Amino acid sequence: RPRNLLAAPRDPRLPPLAPKSEFVAAIAYSPSTGKIGHTAGSARTKEEAQSLALKSCGAADAKVFMWGGQWVAAAVSDEQLGIAGFGPGATREIAERAAMEQCLKLAKNGPCHVALVLHSSGEPETTIVAKPVAAAAPQPAAAASPHAERLGLRGESLVVDGRPAFILLPEETVRSKPQPWIFYAATRPEYPDVHEQWMHKKFVAASVAVAGIDVGESYGSPAGRDAFTALYEELVEKRGFAPKPCLLGRSRGGLWVVSWAGDHPDKVAGIAGIYPAFDLRTFPGLEAAAPAYKLSSVQLESQLAQHNPIEQAANLAKAKIPAFLIHGAKDDVVPLRQNSAEFAARYQAAGVAELVTLKVIEDQGHNFWPGFFQSQELVEFAIARAKAGAASKP
Repeated sequence: RPRNLLAAPRDPRLPPLAPKSEFVAAIAYSPSTGKIGHTAGSARTKEEAQSLALKSCGAADAKVFMWGGQWVAAAVSDEQLGIAGFGPGATREIAERAAMEQCLKLAKNGPCHVALVLHSSGEPETTIVAKPVAAAAPQPAAAASPHAERLGLRGESLVVDGRPAFILLPEETVRSKPQPWIFYAATRPEYPDVHEQWMHKKFVAASVAVAGIDVGESYGSPAGRDAFTALYEELVEKRGFAPKPCLLGRSRGGLWVVSWAGDHPDKVAGIAGIYPAFDLRTFPGLEAAAPAYKLSSVQLESQLAQHNPIEQAANLAKAKIPAFLIHGAKDDVVPLRQNSAEFAARYQAAGVAELVTLKVIEDQGHNFWPGFFQSQELVEFAIARAKAGAASKP
């Protein structure tokens, strides 16, 4: 079982945590068949939970690999039958991350995905089951991407710098070199999600690829930016992607893209944002962000001029990088005034207000309102900037 799990800041958009329950959850797995059995909300002892999980799996070689009184998760290899990882956690995110880390290690950084995550309470909304790998498959030239499958698109899963990444690809007949692309953040096992399907289908239909890398909860820190650079180099230097992508940050992804863009303004064709966070003080807060920067919250506060992503706005304005942002006026998770509006204000102060478009949705907050993800203006901007980046010289 994984050890030394670290507590992670919880995304405030997620539903409240289910409390620790009186039940014990357990996960059983069959290496020979890939079948997963589980129980939650039924057993009150470890032994009873293990017995029920084994019965649920039903395979002769099934073993119980994980049990606990809160969240438990299982991740499986996309390519290798019998390779799986398991993790417990006080939150769904911690359990998923622990399972993925173990699976990636066993799969030697081959592609993996979370197949099951559940809470010991057994409440329906806390049990998420993905289709497990049921049989060994021939080694593909490129591993299918769970992100692409979720969105109903063609794509590829890869590991870069030890981190899982994805690519959404246009049909082969309309791809080009250099390939226009959009650098997406924040990539997580669950993001990009189905709410973004329309948007991503528009991108690939316009012959624009989309790619992202899961850097964990890095909040724009140097380690996260290094992983971004590793994916950029993989795609540009080895796969013929354009030297200047359009960056697209949703929510906390804004921290990722603006911090990286500030370091590499010569590698950015444009920035798009869907209620993007730019100021660490508003999201996730300095206490939550500080560990990612390997600082205390006090140290981070004293070094905000160096580390806070919003401080990159002046550099981006100086480099004359266009931006399109859409944000709800009633957003109390990532407040409009300190984030998108402040970004636009800094462009105005630099004398290039015309380079940033801020579309404010007066009656919306931080939510799944379709207009955020089906904005024709945002899509047209991102496509145009990605294609401009493909036409530019390195």
